[in-house]
Amino acid sequence: MMKRGLLMMALLIPLLVVGLLVLPSFVDMNNYKSMITDSVEDATGHKLVIGDMKLSLIPRVELKLSQVSLQGMGEFSGQTLASMQALDVQVEPWPLLSGKLQVQHFRLRKPEIYVEQRAMMNNWSDLLGHRATQTVVSSAEDRAAVVSVNSAEGSGNRQVSTVTVETDSAPSPLSYLMAEQLDIEDGRLQWRDAGLGQEASLEHLNFTVNHLLSKTQPMDVVLSFMLNGSSWEAEAKVAAIEDLSHLNLSTLPLQADLQVADIHPQAYLKIAQIFNPSLVVDTTNFPQSLQLKANLEQRPSGLRLSTGEVFWEQQRCSWSLNMPDEQGVQLQDVSWTFAGKAIAHLRGVVTLAAQPTFDLRVETETLQRAWLVEQSPLWQSIYPNSDQAWQTFSFGGQIAGDHQSVHLKNGQALFDQERMMLDGDISMADAANVRMQIYAPTLHLDPWIPIAVVDASPAPVAVEQEVTPVSESSALKVVAANGDAAVVGASSNAANGALNGEEGDAVAEVDLRILKDLQLHLRVKVDHLWYKDLQLKQLRGAVDGQNGEWFLSPLAFESGAEGRAEIHVNMDVRQYPIVWGKRMIIRSIAVEPLLSSFAGLHLLSGALDLDMKANGVGLQRASLLKSMVADSNVTLRDGKFVGLDMIKELRQLLRKEPASKDDMTAFELLSGTFHVENGEMHNNDLFLQSPELRLTGAGSIDLNSLTMNYLLKPRLVGSLFGKGDTVQVRKGLSIPLRVQGPVTAPKVTPEADSGTLLENVGGVLGGGALGVKDALQKGLGGLFQK
Repeated sequence: MMKRGLLMMALLIPLLVVGLLVLPSFVDMNNYKSMITDSVEDATGHKLVIGDMKLSLIPRVELKLSQVSLQGMGEFSGQTLASMQALDVQVEPWPLLSGKLQVQHFRLRKPEIYVEQRAMMNNWSDLLGHRATQTVVSSAEDRAAVVSVNSAEGSGNRQVSTVTVETDSAPSPLSYLMAEQLDIEDGRLQWRDAGLGQEASLEHLNFTVNHLLSKTQPMDVVLSFMLNGSSWEAEAKVAAIEDLSHLNLSTLPLQADLQVADIHPQAYLKIAQIFNPSLVVDTTNFPQSLQLKANLEQRPSGLRLSTGEVFWEQQRCSWSLNMPDEQGVQLQDVSWTFAGKAIAHLRGVVTLAAQPTFDLRVETETLQRAWLVEQSPLWQSIYPNSDQAWQTFSFGGQIAGDHQSVHLKNGQALFDQERMMLDGDISMADAANVRMQIYAPTLHLDPWIPIAVVDASPAPVAVEQEVTPVSESSALKVVAANGDAAVVGASSNAANGALNGEEGDAVAEVDLRILKDLQLHLRVKVDHLWYKDLQLKQLRGAVDGQNGEWFLSPLAFESGAEGRAEIHVNMDVRQYPIVWGKRMIIRSIAVEPLLSSFAGLHLLSGALDLDMKANGVGLQRASLLKSMVADSNVTLRDGKFVGLDMIKELRQLLRKEPASKDDMTAFELLSGTFHVENGEMHNNDLFLQSPELRLTGAGSIDLNSLTMNYLLKPRLVGSLFGKGDTVQVRKGLSIPLRVQGPVTAPKVTPEADSGTLLENVGGVLGGGALGVKDALQKGLGGLFQK
């Protein structure tokens, strides 16, 4: 009997195999299409279209569908939700014997999935089994303003009347599609917001998930796609979903790793504008391509943890953060690295409300100039490698605010260990508004002043129509503390037309009209400031700008024991180039450090008193020299003029051996009034007083070439040759001298005319015994000798 049973089994198994192979060829599955499509429509309300169906039983039970599409319903009726080239469905054979359908594997080939968002729902909402939500809005305009379910607030401050109705929906039809595995091969997902008219699409979508919708086993997910030319790759492990109809994505446990290559920021800005159409970002300096690596963990409590990095060229930004809930992000550390060196760190909290806010701590590492020079030749050209340039810099501070305003608290910058404190606000609510206070106990400024980088390319010439002529009626006035005013932009043709390239000069001006809407309120206080040879104490500055008019009023400081200075400046940045005016009042300040620090000249010393009014157009040197009109009253006490020894020159003219001394003229008093226009400084009342002579003079200095042309008239008031000199005829003589050439090394030549003779008659006659001719010959050193 046993042998017979084995024989029957040996015969039945091949027959069964043959039957499983042959049976599908006798069964036309297309006869069941209508039954399947009707069942799907009855269960979901969506119309299913199938092109062709085939069944195979070996090696597994598999149903193959081709040219499949799923149509929308309701207001999305007639719209294709999804279509695919082929859909393969594998089922477990043995549960079929007991009437149970257990899907083992779904495979979608070249699917195209279309998601459209309209108001508060999308075309897949009913299939995902979400609670049905209906928002009734009083008007079409208010409907567009609704941004979230249960919202009672529209755009701006306008109130939107809404009524929210919730109904319990049936379990999601997808909850019946339990499967061991789902594969999507070379798919496409297109998303569109009908209200905003924005859309995005994923191309070459490949997706594999094991234990799909399993109630007991976690899902393993592998995802890749192309978005805007970027390659996205992700792997994740997602917790088992017991009830799809009550799925809460915000608390679904998961772990995911993401990697993205070739992110193009300009393209992704368009995607960001889908969610915020008003977002405007200048991408001019954005990198061309980024790479991204990230890790995300979500716990059952809703806590999200993330670490990752984004890098481009030599730069890298990494982060470590967590989200305790959907309302906030805690930045444990966001760091920026360049060329392998940490540069800056960011820590704090971001609140994700309707209007997000932030409270962050920003800190830089100690940056070394020597390291920057190694990274870029530009740093070497700006700050030459010398002991006089700065060495280190760092910054730290607390920034808080929202998308409209930022407040800087306890900002501290270290300039080579010299501390500067900053505190203020920046608001962008209407127009840019900057309010800042800056304080430094001590500051050496010169190591931080960049050295100009010479550009060999020709500078652009200002366009004539860009220069707005300034009339007396439209000129600004600078009002000093004493009530005096300097008119800006009047009385000089050079202040306008001369900037248009006359005489072959190219003027490269910065266009400051972009600042015309900026409101600026800046207060600066430095107790001790050093700049080259200049030492300032108690420097105070106040800058205020509004509606295109900027005022520096005043900038005040002390220098030396008794020195004081006060400067007032107006600028009109609404015009191109800018129009400016200045009033300067100086009392008892050493002039040599001023000239040395700001002009590199060592010509004069002494205690300076100065009253000056000036106006002009533009900020570049060429513009200033052409356009500036200035009037000043200058007095110097107890100083010297370097480069010209007036006493020695007179001795040489009188044919005596020069004394052994430096080329300088010491004086008790030097004064005069000066007028600057068209690049020249004119003076007609120069006066110098010393124990041995009195000097008057008139002339001009070309400020472009720093050359001078002066006629000086020194008059002897004492013994020119010391105590042994007995010739009194020299006393009271006036010998004119022409001083010409570079101001640092002028050439002195005698000059005489009939006026000189008349001026010297009194001194000659006072000689008594000598005749007039002999007196002139001897007294003037033979200057008029035939």
